[in-house]
Amino acid sequence: VTMAGGSGIELAADIAARWPALPVILMSVHTDRNASRGAAAAFLQKPFSKHALTAVLRDVAPACVRGA
Repeated sequence: VTMAGGSGIELAADIAARWPALPVILMSVHTDRNASRGAAAAFLQKPFSKHALTAVLRDVAPACVRGA
């Protein structure tokens, strides 16, 4: 969510404007998921387990398939 020179939320908004079907996963060590509200993105809390990563990828995978 936090990046040098900007924010992941701003980047997610730019991506959504340019490629609306492309899924975005925001990651942050901060526990405040409200920081990602308004962004068309999934959220992954750092540090994360393989299980948590797999679950988020499974959630966004259908959007990666053409025609979905």
